[in-house]
Amino acid sequence: MHTKKIYIIFLIFFTISNISFAQDCTWSEINEANLKYEDGNFDEALKIAQKCLIDTKETKQKIEALRLIAKTYIALDQDSAATITAKKIIDINPKFEPNYLNDPPQFIDIINKLKKLSEQFVVVSISKKEENIYEAPATAVVLKDNDLKQRGYLDFEALLHDLPGFDISRSNGNLYSHIYQRGYRSINTNRTLFLIDGVEDNDLWSSNVYLSRQFIMSNVKSFEVVYGPASVMYGSNAFLGVINIISKDPADIIAQNKTFGINAIAGYGSYNTKFADITLAMQTKDHNIGFSLSGRTFWSDEHDLSEYPEHDYQPMSLSDELSDQYHQNLDITDSTDVTNFISTHQTNSNLYYFDTSAYQIILTNTGIQTALDYDNDVLNKVSFSDGTQTFALNFKLKIYNFTLGWYYWQKAEGPGAQYDDTKYLGYAQGQAWQPIHHFMYLKYDKDISDKITFSNFLRFKTHYLNKNNRIVTYGKNYLSGRLSLEDLISGNIPTWDSVYLFYKASQLRNETKFFYKPFSWLNNITGIETRLSSIQGDYYLSFDGNAQETGFALTNIDGGNQFFSKDIGVYSQNSLSLIKNLKLILAVRYDFNRVRTTQGYGSVWNGRVALVYSPKSFIFKIFNSSAFKDATNREKYSTAPGKRELPNPDLQPEMVNNYEFSIAKKFNENNIIEITSYRAYYSNIIQEVRVQRDDGTYTNQNQAVGKAIITGINAFANWNIKDFNFYANYTYTLPYTIDPQNSDGSPVTDSLGNEIYRLRISDIASHRANFGFNYNFKKIVNINVRANYVGQRITGTNTTVSTNTSTFNPYFLLNSTINFSIPKTGITIEFSCFNILNTKYYEPGLDQAISPLASMLIQNNRNAYLTVFYNL
Repeated sequence: MHTKKIYIIFLIFFTISNISFAQDCTWSEINEANLKYEDGNFDEALKIAQKCLIDTKETKQKIEALRLIAKTYIALDQDSAATITAKKIIDINPKFEPNYLNDPPQFIDIINKLKKLSEQFVVVSISKKEENIYEAPATAVVLKDNDLKQRGYLDFEALLHDLPGFDISRSNGNLYSHIYQRGYRSINTNRTLFLIDGVEDNDLWSSNVYLSRQFIMSNVKSFEVVYGPASVMYGSNAFLGVINIISKDPADIIAQNKTFGINAIAGYGSYNTKFADITLAMQTKDHNIGFSLSGRTFWSDEHDLSEYPEHDYQPMSLSDELSDQYHQNLDITDSTDVTNFISTHQTNSNLYYFDTSAYQIILTNTGIQTALDYDNDVLNKVSFSDGTQTFALNFKLKIYNFTLGWYYWQKAEGPGAQYDDTKYLGYAQGQAWQPIHHFMYLKYDKDISDKITFSNFLRFKTHYLNKNNRIVTYGKNYLSGRLSLEDLISGNIPTWDSVYLFYKASQLRNETKFFYKPFSWLNNITGIETRLSSIQGDYYLSFDGNAQETGFALTNIDGGNQFFSKDIGVYSQNSLSLIKNLKLILAVRYDFNRVRTTQGYGSVWNGRVALVYSPKSFIFKIFNSSAFKDATNREKYSTAPGKRELPNPDLQPEMVNNYEFSIAKKFNENNIIEITSYRAYYSNIIQEVRVQRDDGTYTNQNQAVGKAIITGINAFANWNIKDFNFYANYTYTLPYTIDPQNSDGSPVTDSLGNEIYRLRISDIASHRANFGFNYNFKKIVNINVRANYVGQRITGTNTTVSTNTSTFNPYFLLNSTINFSIPKTGITIEFSCFNILNTKYYEPGLDQAISPLASMLIQNNRNAYLTVFYNL
């Protein structure tokens, strides 16, 4: 479908002039009804308000008439009628706020309960507006704060294990966890958009998502996951989907008729894990002004992996392979070097001998053993160590239609299971990845009229690495060749090295949008985004600390290591009710990017077309959506010595085109079954290609040449019977790269030399299933039991990671959480246990899973936590 034609259709719809209708009900009549109500003449007040409700077509007048009718029913002790009327208000305006100073407490209570109930089925992350999750033009899952509490999640990453559509390799390393959405495997978690209150938290330099334990849990209102391409609303990073953490407003934390509230969490558990999380909130009685302050800290020694051979740091034993390596690195074979050596040393010793026929200095067996003993001296002093420390602060201030927010987090994370013990040392030796993110924003929302809502969202963010961010290796030894035969003769003992890495990036971003509803059958949301960014090209490196001040850029880039870019995005989405129960959604977006003066991807168009048909209790959705992923500065400009030594500033965006169909059956508001199928076509996938440089030598370079087709099915079910809630989901994924190429650009072939036209994407399970139940006894005791089944995650021969020859068998996990609420105290005591059956299982290693990257990531054994919640 031609996106420009779609855009013309949007412009036609959007420019339809608003038609005014004659109104029979006036504000003076509503005021008259209010006076009758205040005088206690309820029958007359009800009569006037009901007439106005029938006559008026103005939304504000309808809501005011319904408010008066509901209040009158309360005064007449007709509570059920009042609730039915109040529900009509929420149906018209889900954000409706009662008058906390003047409305009856019973009316306020009814409204707040209805809003909380309706929010269970509302999603805002698909179209950037509130809409019913089952009628929105994408597939989504929403979990509320109570869901998180009942299931005992300590962090958001743990939550994803219970959701469909995610393959996860938790390493406890730099990123903590690598998350592949909908079967798309990338080196890092960098193709899913991660938002906090609508602010993008993907790292500016690498687009990585640091989904670890640093995020505040005590102020979470909802956790929304959108599946599939979403660039039409968000631009570049919403390639595979969107995760949006929505925090509570001050009014959500403070109890009714109160002006102060506290949500606090503290816990202790396995691996010497300790955490504390608190939110304080205050507001005026009319709810027009309020603020909240939240904080979190988390410490853990993490799972001790020293019992596993890959992580035990045992001294090396002499072997033919090691002997050959020592000879290669310590023997002196260059004739000039040999001459210089024998001019200052005796020709033979117990460490070496002079081979006169070959004119070389050769290690003796004693020399090899001595070098090995020296190298093992480091290993005798270290053992596996890991650790995590995080800290976060969040501030939110609401003044009428303005919201001012600020979020800061930092973490220090050890190596975990990410690396084996052949090169990298542990947390105790200083190995820790330490990113820091913070952002501030100012948001303004205003209903200009019954038909137009205006919003402006300004944010500024900075991402960088702590000055102590470092990688620690014991590579300064004889086996690596960094110590020479001269060092061996002198008796120099190997040591470990610290390499300090730094980068910094910042971005100013503004989004202005209008929501326009000229008719009941048509609504439009149109917005414009602008971004100004300053992002490094590659790391700054230092060997003596504080790489920001003393480091040098790893890649020599024309024009310097800092890149300034500007982006603009314009989007528009129309929703049209064609006939009863049938809705058409059309959306289009244009993005333009310029880096410095001539670089950048230029122009990109993306679109979304959806049909939603909801007869009676069924909901059918069919839609097509596209997205793009701009190459990051890391992918364009960074290099890897000895591997990828040529940057590629002209990398084009990756593209995806997705087709999706779903059918849902609603048995009632809480009982539903939904099945979704999709097929996604990917192109311009970035991969390393072997290229020839100007001097005739060869190296690798990132190029946008890959293609893939991924087919999948997601099924969801939710069922409530009195105090029991049952839920389950299933994922089927079939991912393939198409026309795969080797790094030299030639087609991939099988063992017989036949060309392979499609190659299974590694690390993705064909089948996954999650299910659980929740039982609440008189709002005092809550029992939650959850189970995860993960099928075989295929790696090795005939996959995209042929170097990982390990086998990853299916596994089954059982988790449980028990909550006990002490009445009238606000205190809840919770006990959570993960991997109850103490299943020993592994996830696939990262990247190409070649040493020193571990091929198998050992996962946590049985672990348990005691947590105390306090709400005031």
